[in-house]
Amino acid sequence: MFALPPGHRFTREQFSVEPSSLPVATDRQQKYRRHYQLGNYFKRADELASAQAEYQKAIQALEDRRAQLLIEQRTDFLADKQFVYEDMVDLCLDLQQPDQALAYAELVKSRALADLLAIQVDLSADGQHYGEPPWGAALRHLRQARDQGAEAWHAPDEVHLRGGALSRTLVSPKPHPSALALIVAEAEQRLVTLWGSVRPHNRSVGQPPLPSTRANEAIQVCLAPDTALVEYFVIKGHFVAFVMTAERISAQRLPSTLPQVQQLLLFLQLNLKAVAHSTPTQLAHLTRNANQLLLQLYKLLFAPLHGSLAAYPRLIIVPHGLLHQLPFSALYDGQAYLIEQHEISYLPRASLLPYCTQTARRTEASKTMNMVALGYSVGGRLPYAVQEAQQVARRMQGVAFVEEAATTAQIRQVAGECRLLHVATHGHFRIDNPLFSGLALADGWLTLLDILNLRLPASLVTLSACQTGCHLVASGDELLGLMRAFLISGTSSLVTCLWAVQDQATQQFMDQFYQKLADGWTKGAALQAAQLHLLHSPGGSGDGRRVSYAHPYFWAPFFLVGASGAL
Repeated sequence: MFALPPGHRFTREQFSVEPSSLPVATDRQQKYRRHYQLGNYFKRADELASAQAEYQKAIQALEDRRAQLLIEQRTDFLADKQFVYEDMVDLCLDLQQPDQALAYAELVKSRALADLLAIQVDLSADGQHYGEPPWGAALRHLRQARDQGAEAWHAPDEVHLRGGALSRTLVSPKPHPSALALIVAEAEQRLVTLWGSVRPHNRSVGQPPLPSTRANEAIQVCLAPDTALVEYFVIKGHFVAFVMTAERISAQRLPSTLPQVQQLLLFLQLNLKAVAHSTPTQLAHLTRNANQLLLQLYKLLFAPLHGSLAAYPRLIIVPHGLLHQLPFSALYDGQAYLIEQHEISYLPRASLLPYCTQTARRTEASKTMNMVALGYSVGGRLPYAVQEAQQVARRMQGVAFVEEAATTAQIRQVAGECRLLHVATHGHFRIDNPLFSGLALADGWLTLLDILNLRLPASLVTLSACQTGCHLVASGDELLGLMRAFLISGTSSLVTCLWAVQDQATQQFMDQFYQKLADGWTKGAALQAAQLHLLHSPGGSGDGRRVSYAHPYFWAPFFLVGASGAL
């Protein structure tokens, strides 16, 4: 037997017999367990090179099995197997191999999304497109029934927010909420079933090789000299941060733990929720409280990286797990917010940077600059949404469709030729069923299902509505929400929003954002300038009182995903 270090504690599957006595795994799905257990054995024996070789074989077995699945079945495959990848990343860090550690971390971050983008999978389901008009009619009928039930079910929205649940009385007399919930749930279930039956299933496209430095090099080629990519990863409840530039890759274990960050995020969300109903005095107190929380988050997640990132004015953030809920631009060092020091954009995984860059180059190569803006006030509740759409269209020499002209049908009509799309309206994220998250328009909801039915090769889509940047973080760090759908539809970058936003502040923010774009600024720089403008502005008026916009609630929810360069 190998000698184990004194006082060693086993934290994973315990294994204390000689490798030669291990049972042979004959089932392909269980093959990885044998190699993983062997890896644990060698790691405890301090034979790290042998442990790494066995972990690699375990991951290869998992990857071989995953490649045999339909792409839409791959999201949940690694749900109970991520610990294998975590242990490999951990071991690579112990061996001072940050490049290999990053490559293995990427294997459990939005893999299904990467597969869909890599082979341009068709997830649409339009009956007429497939030559079966009855399917299209059935889908439309179910959509109408679902939309009417959903809008009648929800309670009225607050007046000046692009958030919450909006309603219009579409049925009379109004059924009891529980009855409406059943109607909506049944219609949604039938829609999902029908959608799955009429669209093509996506077969395996072969197995890519295991991680190598070549994958990292493909990302580094896309990084400008002034840009650094920061990718977070959670290992056994502790955070690791990878920093990639055009020249190097480094990794650092952070002093933060999952429970610490989770608690601070919860307090921050409670703070943000209280802003909408606060008086100016209360708002000043909430701002101080938010800054204290953001300072603690800065110390846990960013302060250890500050020295290596100070020379890079542009950052690309790749969050992990609950960090997708964190507005990194609002992290506070005690003197300034991160957005005052860096231009910030986001990616679901680092390996998407080459895809977004190539997509951006294709749209940039096209000589068209068609700009379409839609503004819908939802029965007059969001008056600034209409003004915003008209103002944006004027700045970008585009066309605005407002109120009854702002329809899902209009978006379908312009999608293929639209290089810039701006939608100002109410948004709603459905954590119980992300497929029905969507945007309220005059003829119903533009849901995730509808977006998957589009081909929208736009340079920029801006969703000026609440919760459009929210996701359900599924296993494998798959982000199920509107952002994912727009990327799949062909969009190279999006500006979305993390929480319910104030109508007037959003209109001012977007005016500044598009003014900079019209002046030739890059998307990332224009977004930073708009955030700083709102942060340092005297504020706006509401209910006869002056409201400061210094609180991150007003300017921090907006974030850019994808290519941050020129339009």
